[in-house]
Formats: sequence, structure tokens, C-alpha cells
Amino acid sequence: DRRELREASRQAIGAIGEAAEWHLKDTYESLTGDKPPRAWDWKRVAQEIFRRHDQARLAKVFRLLGEGRAAQRAGRHADAVKAFDQVLARAPLFEERHAMAPAYVAHAEELLAKGDREQAAMLLRKARRLTPKDADTSRIEAQLTVLEAEQLIEEGIPDRFLLQRALELDPDNARAKELMASLATEAEARQDESKQWTAMIGVGAFALIAMALLVGWRRKPKPSQPQPEPQAPIEPQQQEPQQETQQETQ
Repeated sequence: DRRELREASRQAIGAIGEAAEWHLKDTYESLTGDKPPRAWDWKRVAQEIFRRHDQARLAKVFRLLGEGRAAQRAGRHADAVKAFDQVLARAPLFEERHAMAPAYVAHAEELLAKGDREQAAMLLRKARRLTPKDADTSRIEAQLTVLEAEQLIEEGIPDRFLLQRALELDPDNARAKELMASLATEAEARQDESKQWTAMIGVGAFALIAMALLVGWRRKPKPSQPQPEPQAPIEPQQQEPQQETQQETQ
């Protein structure tokens, strides 16, 4: 079942060439029960042996592929992905693997609706690998970009560029539109809150200044009134001589 070993063995048989013709015909007869037509050369016999060997080896793979396709048509994307995973486990380079990608994308969308972003991202990356290189993967890339943007939003570092990129890849991505609108609403709310705080701070500062002016006005000292000068007291010494003079006159 190892692809590298199988290919190397077939190349070795081809290198033997015509000298292996009778051995190849005997192998064909043992494998099928019939002798190969006489018109077949050794190359044609070898190709038929390899083809029949692949059919037997991939019988289970084709059965699983059929089960996966039936589940996909019925809308049972989880069952389809399970069958396709088994196909890829047995034949990673299976020729019809490109047709499996839509099932992985559909199941990823189902998981996203349930909030399982980690598993959904894994399925989307697998779908991207299964999609041919020349095919359009913008829808898958947009969904992966939105998942990255959601993770950053949860971490408190929203990135509008990722959402804009997602909408460029898929203008119909509803989740990207919803997140963009949510970020815009939050930005407006923050601006309104900032204005409210600025107004409150201004009112508070004005109130403090008014209170300070009012307290200062109440504490302002009143102008002092002029007081009369005290009269000098009459000394007893000045009265005694007058009394003595009056006695002498008498």
C-alpha cells in the first residue's frame, strides 16, 4: 500500500522490458484466470496487471467514496467527511479527492453555527488542500480570515483589516459583515462614552472652581473702622497742689 514502493517496483518491471514478457503473461493469467490476447505486447500486459491490482487494492476506497458521496447528497455532511477521511487515509493522492472539498466546507459551516471554531478551521484548511490549485478558494480563505479576526477580537485586539480582507474575498460573508458592524457600534459607543466623561470632568472642574471662589469671597476680611484715641488719665500729683492752694487761700 506504500505508494513510493509501488511506483518503484513498476518502474523496475518496466526497466526489464521485453525480457519479462512471458513472466508478465503468466502473472496476468494467474491474476485473472484468462490468458492475455496475443496482440498485447509486454507493455500492455503490464498495464493491465497494474490496473487490476489497483482495482483490488482500491476496492474499499471506492466503496467509501460512494458512501461519502451518498451522504453528501443527503445533506449528512458529517458522515460524508468521515467517509472521505478514510478514503484519504488509504489513498492520500486519490484522483477524485478534489470533489470532496465541498463536503468539508459544508461541515465546517455547520460547526461554526455551533460555535466550534477550532474544528471548523481544521476542516476548512483540509478543504483548501483538496481544492485544485487553479480553482477559486476565495470563499474558504474568507472564512479562515474571519476565524482569525474572531480570535483576535476575543483577545481584545480587534483587526479591521482582516475583516475588510474577508469581505474582499467573499462580499457575501455574513459573519464578516456582522463583525464589522459590531466593531463600528462599539467604536461609536466608546466615542460617546469619552464625550460623556469629558463633559463630566468639565462640569466637575467648573464646580470646583466656583466653590473655591465662593469660599474665598466669604473669608475676605472686612475693612477696620478707626478707633478713638484714649484720653490720658489725670494724675493725682496734679490735683494735690490745687487742693493745697485752696486751703492756703482759705
